[in-house]
Amino acid sequence: MDQEKARFLEGARKLSVDEKVANEVFDLMEKFAYYGFNKSHSAAYGLVTYQTAYLKKHFPEEFMAGLLTCDKDDTDKVVKNVAEARAMGSRCCAPTSTSRRATSPSSSSTGRR
Repeated sequence: MDQEKARFLEGARKLSVDEKVANEVFDLMEKFAYYGFNKSHSAAYGLVTYQTAYLKKHFPEEFMAGLLTCDKDDTDKVVKNVAEARAMGSRCCAPTSTSRRATSPSSSSTGRR
C-alpha cells in the first residue's frame, strides 16, 4: 500500500492537488478498500451459500451426486458425503463397471456420433 500511496500522491502533485487533500482522499480510499473488499466477498459467499442450500434442499440427489463427483479423490470426504446423503434419505450405491455413461441425444447406441 505504501507504494500505491506514493504513486497516488505523485499523481496528485502533478495535477496540482494540495498534498493535505491528496492524503485525506487516499486515506479514505484505503479505509474503504479494507471494508469494501471484505463486504463484497461476504456478499458473494452469502449468495453462494444460499444457492448451495437451495440446490441441496430442492435437488438433493443431484446435489449429492455433484458433490461426490467433485470430491471423488478424497476418501474422507466421500465417506462423509455418503453418510450425509443417506441421512437425507438417499440410497447410495457403489459404482459398477457395468453402469452406463450418459450419452448426448445425438449419440447412437454405440456411443459414437
